[in-house]
Amino acid sequence: MDSVAAVNVADGSMMAVKEDSSLWAWGLNNWGQLGDGTTIDHTIPIKIMDNIKALIVNNYSCMVLKNDWSLWGWGGVAGDDDYNTSNSSRPVRIMDDVKTFSMGGWSFAVIKNDGSLWAAGPIVGQRGDGVTPYKPTPVKIMDDVVAVSTNGGTTMFIKVDGSLWAWGNNSVGELGDGTITNRSTPVKIMDNVASVSVGSGCDTLAVKTDGSLWMWPYYISATEDAGPTKIMDSVKTASEGFYNSTAVKIDGSLWAWGSYINGQLYGIMADDSTPVKYMDDVKTVATEGCINGYNTAAIKTDGSLWVWGDNIYGQLGDGRVFERHTPVKIMDGVMIPGYVNPSAAKVNPNTGDTGGSPTTLIASITALGAAITWQALVWRKRPRGGKH
Repeated sequence: MDSVAAVNVADGSMMAVKEDSSLWAWGLNNWGQLGDGTTIDHTIPIKIMDNIKALIVNNYSCMVLKNDWSLWGWGGVAGDDDYNTSNSSRPVRIMDDVKTFSMGGWSFAVIKNDGSLWAAGPIVGQRGDGVTPYKPTPVKIMDDVVAVSTNGGTTMFIKVDGSLWAWGNNSVGELGDGTITNRSTPVKIMDNVASVSVGSGCDTLAVKTDGSLWMWPYYISATEDAGPTKIMDSVKTASEGFYNSTAVKIDGSLWAWGSYINGQLYGIMADDSTPVKYMDDVKTVATEGCINGYNTAAIKTDGSLWVWGDNIYGQLGDGRVFERHTPVKIMDGVMIPGYVNPSAAKVNPNTGDTGGSPTTLIASITALGAAITWQALVWRKRPRGGKH
């Protein structure tokens, strides 16, 4: 495929937006998440729709933002008045006047052009409004929000003053507030945050305005520290997947740590509990995975796209269905000027703008239920010799 403007890694699927704003998809399609009106898997790209500005796809659903600021969804995503009939293998219009968004499982969060934050979801606590009854359609949470990231169970957002707030599941310290208390309304976590990436497991990465990278990881004991831990400095962007973390430093070097699954950690055949350097000249990176596949993708400074990891549904786009433990080049000319990143939320600390983010190759957020299922099966090591 030529003239690609953006690419999105998901759990068994991938999607790409071309420079003409057309949306293309391939890989796993069991929930109709590719949006072609079927549930048939595809090992080569197929065209879905036109006029796309931003997208997120996970192992159940896809949501896209069109050039007219309208938000559309399909697959298992919520957003209409009846959750039981919301599953659709073709795009459905959800709301208008949307600036950016994030999605996890059947839940999603939206920032409108006026800075208001809206959320929807089938599970109590996923919306952040403190209300018990299920609400499939978005409800307003608060104003003055510039960036948001969610995995369906945990939601993080950045306000115009650079403060980071969170709500949702916190049974293992996912919110980073130093407790294991679930929160149905937002609680403040830290200040001076430039970007945040909520993983499909329990980990979150935040890059502060001074370039320092902070993480609050999965842990198994209520006596352990549940607050943010500093990982490294001089970080430009970071992406959290399923217990697998990646960061691109200001010098363009790519670093990764976490659980090794099917080559997701670039050829390493064991878990790395400390950050390890893997590549140079990297512009941005995304990592993701769950039941249907574990993948990492990187765009280098020359515009080339490189991928590795699982490939059982052809999600690497290399025409094969075999996993790759080292990066393979997929295409050239992957340039993303001014593209809004809806998942690995980032804000310009000087202007408060979420456009033009360098983290435009995004890691989709997978469903909370799938993440919980796999928590008991994956042994997660904490960075820098911490407890696990």
